[in-house]
Amino acid sequence: FFQVFLSFYLLIQNYNSQIYNCDINSTNKASQYSFIQSYYEKDSEIEIIIKKITTNVGLQPNFISLNYPNYDNCSALNLNGFRYIVYDKDFLNNLANNGNRIVIITSVISHEIAHHLQGHTINNTNIKNRKYDELESDKFAGYISAKLGYSLNDALAFINSLKTINNSPTHPNKSDRLIAVQSGYEFGNSEINNTIAREKLSIENTILAKSDEYFIEGESFRQEKKYDTAINSFLKSLALREDALPKILISQCYLEQKDFKNAIKILTDLEQSNNVNEKLIKDLLYYNLGYSFYNLQDYNKSIYYYKKVVSLDDNDIISKAKLASAYYYNNEIDKAYSIFTNPSFDSKVHAS
Repeated sequence: FFQVFLSFYLLIQNYNSQIYNCDINSTNKASQYSFIQSYYEKDSEIEIIIKKITTNVGLQPNFISLNYPNYDNCSALNLNGFRYIVYDKDFLNNLANNGNRIVIITSVISHEIAHHLQGHTINNTNIKNRKYDELESDKFAGYISAKLGYSLNDALAFINSLKTINNSPTHPNKSDRLIAVQSGYEFGNSEINNTIAREKLSIENTILAKSDEYFIEGESFRQEKKYDTAINSFLKSLALREDALPKILISQCYLEQKDFKNAIKILTDLEQSNNVNEKLIKDLLYYNLGYSFYNLQDYNKSIYYYKKVVSLDDNDIISKAKLASAYYYNNEIDKAYSIFTNPSFDSKVHAS
């Protein structure tokens, strides 16, 4: 009803007095705007396309869309302050004969919508500015193609589908228009990539924060000697982020429970991962392995790992004492004696 009312209103108000138009087809100027005296059912496909375009840029349509058969054009019009997108569905279908139909129609509609969004239909402009307006709208069409996930070739097909493209008094040459579409497409694509990167970073930060939360929870349970609960929290932390320290602390929990075999298993996995670079982590890794094998009376392996700890820090008298003890129980009494009687060991013991 509103469109019928508006049509008669414009007719009464002498609609020819203020008409600003931007057409996709430069050879068919809409000199007789008889569509304002007629009403045609809107094309549902075009309306869906319009909604996709405006939704993607977060705007409400600031125009009225009109289906006008036999118009042989698609235009953005301003009639006495009322903004229109006027389209001929057959004209659009013919344009898209040799390409991706939906993409080409979407590009044409995007181009015309851009004329309204950029304010091109508010006032008449000279030919030079008019050509610039067309390039601006082409750029927007390319931008929308990228935002909707279409390929660059599909985006460019819109310009390639136009027959009268060069030497127009109102429209730029084909090469310039293709450059404009590509520029808009690349901008839209970079915006998408930046959005994806931001979202990825946000997700990663959320995951890391949750991993830290589980880690702190696990350490709290470990301090409270709730070892099984602590191990569960550390495993949750590891599921979100691979890290050496939670594995070390899980081994600590197993050692407190005298579960030396499980301690060895997780520590051996960590050692074989080649993901241990920090001296402190290496020290704890080798010490816990040495301690675990010692308690399982596998003194050869215990000696192997305690020697690794001592090689990291010659001042570690606790590890040296453990190493000497492992030598003793492995019937290497002379090596145990050598450690205990070494002057440097003796001085460090007294110093501590």
